[in-house]
Amino acid sequence: MKKAAILKKLVRAVFLWPFLLLPLSCNQAESPVQKRPMDYDDIGQFDSLITTATSAFRTAVRDNDTVTLIYAASSLAQAYLFSSDIDSVGYYLSAVEPYIPYGDPRINTYFYNTSGIYSLITDLNYVNALEYYLNGYDAIESGEQYFDKIALLLNISLLFYAQGNAEGMQYVETASRIAQEHDAGPYYMANIHLAKAQMHYLRGEFGQAEASVRASDSISTKEGLKRLFTPVNTLSAELCAREGRPEAADSCYAVAFEYASDADPEAAILLCMKYGDWCRSNGKNGEALKAYSEGLDYSDRHKYMVFRTDLLKRLSDSYYAAGDSSRALHYARKYIGLQDSTANSQKERDFNRLLRNRAEREYNLQLLEKERELMREEKKNAMAIAVCIIIIISISLVSAYLYRQKKNSEKLVAKYFEYTKRGEMQDIAQQSTGADKDYADSNLFMAINEVMKEKELYMNKNISLQTLSDELGTNKTYISASINKYAGMSFYRFVDTFRIKRATEIISMDKTVPFKKIADDIGYNSPSVFYSAFYRETGVTPGTFRNTVHRKNA
Repeated sequence: MKKAAILKKLVRAVFLWPFLLLPLSCNQAESPVQKRPMDYDDIGQFDSLITTATSAFRTAVRDNDTVTLIYAASSLAQAYLFSSDIDSVGYYLSAVEPYIPYGDPRINTYFYNTSGIYSLITDLNYVNALEYYLNGYDAIESGEQYFDKIALLLNISLLFYAQGNAEGMQYVETASRIAQEHDAGPYYMANIHLAKAQMHYLRGEFGQAEASVRASDSISTKEGLKRLFTPVNTLSAELCAREGRPEAADSCYAVAFEYASDADPEAAILLCMKYGDWCRSNGKNGEALKAYSEGLDYSDRHKYMVFRTDLLKRLSDSYYAAGDSSRALHYARKYIGLQDSTANSQKERDFNRLLRNRAEREYNLQLLEKERELMREEKKNAMAIAVCIIIIISISLVSAYLYRQKKNSEKLVAKYFEYTKRGEMQDIAQQSTGADKDYADSNLFMAINEVMKEKELYMNKNISLQTLSDELGTNKTYISASINKYAGMSFYRFVDTFRIKRATEIISMDKTVPFKKIADDIGYNSPSVFYSAFYRETGVTPGTFRNTVHRKNA
């Protein structure tokens, strides 16, 4: 595990040159970029890394240490890419590939980036390279590996530049935005300005291209970024040539060749091709052949396929123009053979198809997100409507209930008044008929009613059958029987009718008298007994009765 930790640090220290740009991120406890590309312009440093990582890789294979193997192989693939040992790059990429995607997003980024470069170098497969780069970017798009994002975006833009396609500007602009938001530093800004200059040049925006290439040159010169001197001066020479300044173009090409050994192979090969074109346009066919041959030699030595077909075609055309048909035919056959093997036209169509498919996928994802947002909004609206409906229904139900209670209260009060009035009429009727019939029990009941009303015996808290018996001078058994017979209720229920009738009269006349006082005045020992008797006799509480009566009177 200790070896794995060492290899993780090594991985963070490996990165690639301008055309193959990939700075590596550190963990949050360390600086965002432990070493920048300009710190690795000594090939001996990569040799040292290769020695250390190779030893760790062999030990990991022997000990079946997967973690160390992945980090060691990732380091070696990138280091050998810098050293232009393409066969070794392929070997170590194949060692890492079974574990991709890996838990460490940096490993995924290194693998996709290096695989994209390897695919481009070995068989000029722009489609595979683009797919690898896009996969690498997707893997870290939502993370904080800002410098890795910039590197991948610039690598993508250079794929477009190699094909003469200015649509790569969108990736450069995204890289520029990330760099400005996260203070990427001079190395990355110099590369971004150079990429902008290349895209402006392809668009025919030569003034903007010149401004961008000057910005890149200024940073590169100030920071001593020798790897950028060749591509910056190559593009500067092209701009000078377009402006009709041949001396300035020659001067830029001279600087570009001076630092070609510090540049990456693609930049050196492109320099040879562009300088050859410049010589041919000025009638220097011999120098053009020399430049194209030197570019092809670079391509052979480093096993780089990029620009190889362009060089073969230019060599064939130049030898034909020089009258050397044998060599012209030789390079024409090589050109045709390479064209067939790489199937460039088909790969270009596949490249464009991949871009279209990705754009369509992103568009569909945007549509899907909009649909989801619309559904969420509709759901919110539906919920709001449902809540409003529930509130309206609840208010309606409560209002209906209160209205019904009000009407019931009014009916009950009216019914009670009718009941008391009917009771009075019955008393009158009983009194008038009782004298005629001379029934003893009827006379007794009328006597009970009379003494209860006139003497208000019901207001006595201790009233009983014995109280009435003493008052009327008769047996209490007769009194109980008479009440049961004519009133149809028990003695205490009979007393409640007088008390509650009196309570309704008090409440109807004065709405300020406390219920506790009323209960005490009419003979109840406690307000709770009064409340129960009142509700039993009237069907409403004393409070409801008071509110209804006074509202009706008002």
